[in-house]
Amino acid sequence: MAPRAKMAARAKMAARAKMAPRAKMAARAKMTPRAKMAARAKMAPRAKMAARAKMASRAKMAARGRGPSSDPQPAGAPAALGGESTVEAEEEQIDAPQTTGPLSSIIMAALPEEPTEEAKKQSFWMVGHPGHCAPTVRRPDRAHQACGDLKACLLERAAVERSYAAGLSQWSGRWSKMVETRPLYGSLLRAWRAFFSSAERLAAQHLAVSRALAEEEAGRLDAWRSSAFPRKLLCGFTETRSNAGSFARAQKPWASRLQKVEKARGVFHKACQRESSALQKEQTAGDGSATAEERRRKVTTAREKASEEKEKARERYEKLLEDVTSYTPRYMEEMEAIFDQSQEEEGKRIAFLKESFLSIHKHLDITNNEK
Repeated sequence: MAPRAKMAARAKMAARAKMAPRAKMAARAKMTPRAKMAARAKMAPRAKMAARAKMASRAKMAARGRGPSSDPQPAGAPAALGGESTVEAEEEQIDAPQTTGPLSSIIMAALPEEPTEEAKKQSFWMVGHPGHCAPTVRRPDRAHQACGDLKACLLERAAVERSYAAGLSQWSGRWSKMVETRPLYGSLLRAWRAFFSSAERLAAQHLAVSRALAEEEAGRLDAWRSSAFPRKLLCGFTETRSNAGSFARAQKPWASRLQKVEKARGVFHKACQRESSALQKEQTAGDGSATAEERRRKVTTAREKASEEKEKARERYEKLLEDVTSYTPRYMEEMEAIFDQSQEEEGKRIAFLKESFLSIHKHLDITNNEK
């Protein structure tokens, strides 16, 4: 009987397996529309979670595959100035759904990082910040200050040399008188006198060094500084004012174009966000009733209008990018010409200061002093 019972049990299980799909289909057919909507509502959170998980995985893969660009570009200028236009990339970033929580942090981490404000300020080409133009403009002021510091240093060293020479002369005179009163004679007396006469010669050499530093070197440095740094009344140095004006004139047309690009970029980004929002509303419109159809038609019209506005903003943005990209070589050429001129003047100042230090070194080297 046992084998027969096993065969009966297996037959019952096979019959139940065949009936299960039919039973499910019959149960679904008997469900009311409300029950169907309730079942769909229960499944919606699960579908949303699955979609978010898929987006998170795509964002992680994009973050791993994307690396920083190796092409150097002037900070503060649009990314398109270094090569191809980035309108498509910006549009893809803007079209991404706006979410919050861990998924939002993952998506934001996948986007390229903007340069910091400190990095922008350090760029020579940056408009609106001093950047590297300020040190170039202030070169005459700093060179004039360096000359003043060198003159003060020379005068102080001259005072030290003069003080040492005076102290050495006083010491030699005092001890020379004292030795003359002692009962000394012969070679011993001549040794004392030679000792004091060498001190007198050394004092004379240091006094000559003091005069050379205070009169020759400091005077020559003061005369060169007066001729090399012409001033205007209440306007500072002529070269400083000229460099500042030249840089400002070179940056003015570039700043105007860059400002238009930034403004068009903001308009384009907002248009992309509006289109993305309208598209999401269109996808989540009603279920098929008359009211839902009317609402869907309005949403579709709004989405089409947003798409048209986005295309117009895109065209204007691309046009301004092309304009600023075509102007880049001229802007860089003008800035480099002004910098080269300042560099030439700075080279002359450095050469003069080198000559001054060599001359000072010759005066201080008393071993080569013929006097």
